[in-house]
Amino acid sequence: VGSMTLAPHLQVFLLFVSLSSSQNCSTWRSWAKDTAASVMTRPWTNIDNSPWNNYWWKSANAFETIQDYMAATHNDDYRMIYDQLYQKGGNFINYYYDDEGWWGISWLKAYQRTKDQRYLELAKSIHKDISGGWDDHCGGGLWWSKARTYKNAIPNELFLVLSTRLYFHTQDQMYLAWAQKEWEWFARSGMINDQNLINDGLTSDCKNNGGNTWTYNQGVILGGLQGLYEITKNETLIGHAEKIADAAMSNLRFPNGVLRESCDPNNSCGSDGAEFKGVFVRYLGELYFSLDSEHRRSITAFLNINVDSLWNRDRGNGINFGGSWEGPFSWDDDVQINLPRTQVALDAFNAILSTNNC
Repeated sequence: VGSMTLAPHLQVFLLFVSLSSSQNCSTWRSWAKDTAASVMTRPWTNIDNSPWNNYWWKSANAFETIQDYMAATHNDDYRMIYDQLYQKGGNFINYYYDDEGWWGISWLKAYQRTKDQRYLELAKSIHKDISGGWDDHCGGGLWWSKARTYKNAIPNELFLVLSTRLYFHTQDQMYLAWAQKEWEWFARSGMINDQNLINDGLTSDCKNNGGNTWTYNQGVILGGLQGLYEITKNETLIGHAEKIADAAMSNLRFPNGVLRESCDPNNSCGSDGAEFKGVFVRYLGELYFSLDSEHRRSITAFLNINVDSLWNRDRGNGINFGGSWEGPFSWDDDVQINLPRTQVALDAFNAILSTNNC
């Protein structure tokens, strides 16, 4: 697998982290079980409320996170959510291509777990709608929404993931062609900056807009590159993923190694930004299985310090979590904020369970 070498400063830092105290599988499983139960009490699971209005894309992520929890712990405790959301959801098509991408990936994961053909067909129909957002402006790429006013990273990254995974499940060459087309465009779009981090999007004249290097943009691309690598075995793809993961773990953190969103210090992430860190660790945990032993050790160490900080410094009011994983815990009465804060903690627990084969 990958052949990149970790940056020396990251090697030293993660060595220190790996020597610090860590928990064991039984502890992590307990944390994950309690957190999953807390997530399932939130309104996104209520058939009368979810997944509409402002819960829309957060519900897709909560759905995926609960599925990952069941996979990581080898249980079907919350299997009822599949049919519940399917019956309520209609076609899961809306105005934003990134919203659709989250749902497409979640339903494809549901198909992988249940083999229910309805879920595969739903993912395929979502992919078809998203593909309509591609045009030649900026040499290609998807628009963020059907208003066609902004080309940015996240819908394109999600489309890359969805395309590779649909190819894996269907062997339809159309999906592979889309995945290759997407990555070829993305790689030359200019959104990957000199630090190997991905800025938010492009200007109207198709230049890197210097926007925030949100953690979720560093995460989803890992899944797309990993998927394309597993299909083609092109080592350069996993090399790109390693560089982005290394850059994120090196630069998007507090001094103690805890993952940091730029909006964390002043608690201004809102309901959307509260979702981002969970997406990063979700895809980082999945990337782990395509990497060499050195990179696996670095991810394990990184996840260790983050789950320890989440549980011991950022937890309060029962099983609730604050916005900054470094702590201290802060409560927000807005359920649209406290739902993703708790759900992304479960993403971290899922990742450490799966990478440690608990």
